[in-house]
Amino acid sequence: MEKLTGSENFHTWQFAMKNILELNGWENCILPVTDENYEQDTTELKKSKAKLVLCIDSSVYVHILGETTATGIWERLKTLYQDSGLVRKIGLLRKLTSTKLEDCDSMMSYVSQIIDTANKLNGIGFTVSEE
Repeated sequence: MEKLTGSENFHTWQFAMKNILELNGWENCILPVTDENYEQDTTELKKSKAKLVLCIDSSVYVHILGETTATGIWERLKTLYQDSGLVRKIGLLRKLTSTKLEDCDSMMSYVSQIIDTANKLNGIGFTVSEE
């Protein structure tokens, strides 16, 4: 799995990381603490935190060193890298509409860029239809 390096790969990293946590049964470890999930297994909490840290590039550590839980790390990374503002939406829309086949190495590369940009837009709450 590609390590988190910043806002450029946060969307895809977040998707993959959620699936890794679900695979291990740790998906609740990144949720804010509530009465329902308060008494989680401390071993599971430690494992989920360790897995998160191991899937983050060391250049990002400076931002999460003070966090003591998987939830804290997850929320901190979302705050830092999940940019859903207007400028981000406009930038992604511009990229989506300006991607040209002749600028890509192959048809597969072109389609991948279009789908990746559309997924990023969907990830920040801007729905892109199949059309």
